[in-house]
Amino acid sequence: MDISKKDIDAVIADVAALKRDLAKAISRFKDSTADTAEDAQDFVEEISNELAGIVKDASKRGSRTMKSVGRKVEDQPVAALLIAFGVGFIISRLISR
Repeated sequence: MDISKKDIDAVIADVAALKRDLAKAISRFKDSTADTAEDAQDFVEEISNELAGIVKDASKRGSRTMKSVGRKVEDQPVAALLIAFGVGFIISRLISR
């Protein structure tokens, strides 16, 4: 089997081309991974900001509701007491079953 200089040069050229293609593929993979990671981080930040807003709104609504209930209890203490007793009685009956 006779290997000529021409064959060796062809193998060297093929290996060089393979190295270039592999380097391009790795570069593209790194870029796409970085883009995906950045997109994921942006998504997480966006969701986090939205959740913070929802929690803040829920807290405000809860505070307003508590104030409203407090005012109603102050205005009508007997009715509030009867309602609380009725709800407690119903819950105790449901739990005892």
